Amino acid sequence: MSYTTNYNIPEMPSGAIEWVAIFNDLITKVEAGRTIKVTAAESLVVGNAVGYPSAAGKVSKIDNTGNFLGIVQSTTIAGDADGFVYAGIGNEITTGSGWTVGGLIYVHTVAGSLSQVKPTPQAVAIGYANSATSIVLIRGEIDSKGQLINNNFMQENVSASQTAVALNVLGLSGNTEMTMAKPGSVVGISIASNDARTAGTLTVDVTINGTVTGLQAILNGDNAQYHYATQALREDEFTAGQRIGVKITTDGDYAPTTSDIVVSVLVEV
Repeated sequence: MSYTTNYNIPEMPSGAIEWVAIFNDLITKVEAGRTIKVTAAESLVVGNAVGYPSAAGKVSKIDNTGNFLGIVQSTTIAGDADGFVYAGIGNEITTGSGWTVGGLIYVHTVAGSLSQVKPTPQAVAIGYANSATSIVLIRGEIDSKGQLINNNFMQENVSASQTAVALNVLGLSGNTEMTMAKPGSVVGISIASNDARTAGTLTVDVTINGTVTGLQAILNGDNAQYHYATQALREDEFTAGQRIGVKITTDGDYAPTTSDIVVSVLVEV
């Protein structure tokens, strides 16, 4: 029996045909939803969240910072072998247990795993729980159907030991928030410093009406001067008239205290 490459649907053979078997196989695969054929860069098991962080077009398990492709359908895919991944919006997949019905499902901080606990500083919602043991796929990566707008904030001479201090709107001292004229959602944050961090940690959080969202950019030993984070649409939504801002927190060791930072909050409206 021959099958199509990605959907794995049986093609009509020549000669005698077992119509019932072919029909039932076809209906089962249509009911399960869209799949695509992939080559694994490592051993994968059913339910793994995978994407394309590896070379040569092979998929690997990803964590919440990866580029989400889909959920492994095949029971096991050995490294360098081919298998099938659920990758269609609207697919209902039986995977996991104990999900809270209606709650969002995120790619976990542990590669390949899923969770209903929103990770930080970057969250990718890939679906919602339709039952205690099944999820329905929705968008994963940023998939904008509106306009993307940067809102810029700054602080000069960043000091140590700050706790949730509101940044000024770029060029407007004393103005710490920007009012949104249309409803939308926060999809990204980035930070740039004119001097590289030499000690301590700096964290900036996006806020909506003064409340932090959990989307953060961080300067530390790994990201000394620049950092960014993104998340899917509708993770943190705002209505027309609500305000976007940024709050900064630094530990007591942060240096240099002569650095200036610019923070951009990317929103989709």
